[in-house]
Amino acid sequence: MGSKQKTIIHVDLDAFFVSVEELLNPSLRGKPVVVGGDPSGRGVVSAASYAIRKFGVHSGMPAAEARRLCPKAIFLRGSHHIYSRYSRQVMEILGRFTPSVEQVSVDEAYLDLTGCERLHNAGPVEIAQRIHHAIRSETGLSASIGVGSGRLIAKIAANAAKPNGMMWINPGREAAFLAPLPIGRMPGVGPVSQREYMKLGIRKIGDLLRFDPDLLRQVFGKHGAIMAQRARGEDGDRMERLADDERRAKPQSVSREVTYSTDTDDPERIRATISYLAESVGRRVRKAGLVFDTVTLKLRRASFTTATRSRALSRACDATPVIYQTACGLLEPLLAGNRERVRLVGVGVRAMEKKPEQMDLFRREQIARMDAVHRGMDLARDMYGFESALMARSILHGRG
Repeated sequence: MGSKQKTIIHVDLDAFFVSVEELLNPSLRGKPVVVGGDPSGRGVVSAASYAIRKFGVHSGMPAAEARRLCPKAIFLRGSHHIYSRYSRQVMEILGRFTPSVEQVSVDEAYLDLTGCERLHNAGPVEIAQRIHHAIRSETGLSASIGVGSGRLIAKIAANAAKPNGMMWINPGREAAFLAPLPIGRMPGVGPVSQREYMKLGIRKIGDLLRFDPDLLRQVFGKHGAIMAQRARGEDGDRMERLADDERRAKPQSVSREVTYSTDTDDPERIRATISYLAESVGRRVRKAGLVFDTVTLKLRRASFTTATRSRALSRACDATPVIYQTACGLLEPLLAGNRERVRLVGVGVRAMEKKPEQMDLFRREQIARMDAVHRGMDLARDMYGFESALMARSILHGRG
């Protein structure tokens, strides 16, 4: 393989949360296991074992629906600090094969092996096999691995190799590999956009090549043109950067919500939940290097009526206390006007890239102190899990 040919590997841990639980309790292996939600049917599925997927259960599904599809399902709350520990162990293994490792989630990472073949005295397939074996032997976890000339191809190959498999797409064969795959297999195509593509007769990725890129651009915007280039397997990395740049240029919604196991009318419990959610949203904003200028509160009551209120800020920032205080301010009139029990609480922000601004010395020092607290807590969470560092009022959320 020439030195200019890129080699990208995508590593995706199989049913990660469930796999860790099976390591901790081997009796769960082969059983219909759900991590997330609870037996009462509240919340959503965070992860589903392969044994329960044949019933139609998948991540993101309401727990009540999962229970209906598989009455014998085993529900586990999950241990995120333990998942984080296993994730760090896997990332340390990946770092032994290349200094260029990009972790994109707790169970996924991209490796750029370009130029590393000589170091390992092996080709990309053999290196992928070594990675696969190291993860299995050192952690007990299984992983699916895709190898290709770019991130897009490597990711789709890893998905096609699931579970516990490997797939290498030979350079030059990218378009042929993609052509027969359903359009929904293309990253970035969700249920809504999939329906729009199908209206044009685009059911497979290869169908995109029958259309003029300008037409796709007119119908789907810049994303349509990007999709046409992706279908040819062209420069997946550059396309990912273009899509990332487009996302960063626009305001983004960062939010989290919690569904209670039992509906509540306790204001203190609701405020504790808002505090917990504010900490989660604030951390995500800071980790992405963003700031926010609007805070949104969402309340869903026992009757399933939903109220959403937003408030714009005078200055954009990334501070968790601002999210909490603003959301609580939005909460007060909602509680005063309606004492019906609350089923769900959500907190969100409108986030965007930071812009340089001048500020007075006092405010600069105040923000620096606040930043130091947040960064320290974020560091602890990265090392030991999100709930390892919480404000006292947020801890009360879990005791309700």
